Amino acid sequence: MLTKSIEIKLIATKKMGILPILMRKLGNLGLIYRRCITDEHENGVKLTVVCVGDLNYDREYLNETLESVPHVDSIISVTESQAGPNDVVESLPTRFDKTITALNPLRAADVITHDVMNIVEDRLAESFGPVAIILLKKAAKESNLVGELFLNLAKNLDDDQRIIFLRDIDGLDQLALGS
Repeated sequence: MLTKSIEIKLIATKKMGILPILMRKLGNLGLIYRRCITDEHENGVKLTVVCVGDLNYDREYLNETLESVPHVDSIISVTESQAGPNDVVESLPTRFDKTITALNPLRAADVITHDVMNIVEDRLAESFGPVAIILLKKAAKESNLVGELFLNLAKNLDDDQRIIFLRDIDGLDQLALGS
């Protein structure tokens, strides 16, 4: 059975949370999120989102839906093609078992390592999709310790997201107070 593959290219600001909103809205239109490719673009990010499924609405309504997503600046293109049933893929597994990272929490005073970066990227990607890596790289350039990294990343979040994101970092309260 063949279905449609839809590739959407758009420009957005570097705010976290855009991809989950896009995924939800596209799902409401009858599309299943497959993958997203993120590239730097001047003051924002270029997202190429690939979905499969049968679009339940016309192209004009799809464009209106995309334009209604917060922080989406412009739509570059929307292209449709045929896709086979094997084109729908499961999400990539995270690199780390959550029970391991829960037993060994990140501590604010720890030095940033490659493993820490991978754990943080996985945490961010769960909630915010592929934009996470761009924000993570930027925040890492301005940080020496895990706590600084998280505080720098939190600058991109709204108040509710910030509370959830920062709650699991051991010792962050002392780092934030400068102790």
